[in-house]
Amino acid sequence: MSIVVQNKRPRKTNATGSRSIRTRFTASVPTRLTSVMMHFNEAPTTSENLVVTLAPIAGAAYNTVLYSVDPSEENLTDICWRVDGDMWLEEGDRVNVTYANTDRKTYGLQITAEEYV
Repeated sequence: MSIVVQNKRPRKTNATGSRSIRTRFTASVPTRLTSVMMHFNEAPTTSENLVVTLAPIAGAAYNTVLYSVDPSEENLTDICWRVDGDMWLEEGDRVNVTYANTDRKTYGLQITAEEYV
């Protein structure tokens, strides 16, 4: 993908709650994914993975797990996954964050990116 940078602007998708997490970020212009951050009010005790997945507009054959962590293994209340290098999204690509949250911990989730317009 060839990108001509004219202007870039930050874009954040936020989610909060205490039930299962199914948050989607969809690129509407060429976008560089920068991070996914999450805070739990208490560390979960049930073993289950927080999963960040790329679902490209090209189709399901290209779906890729970008990051996965079980917060109960290390008693985590804060998770910060920063993209190593450049991860470009084209219009229509999605980043999905999922977590069962069986323990119903209160969470705050933020997906951060830069849009290039």
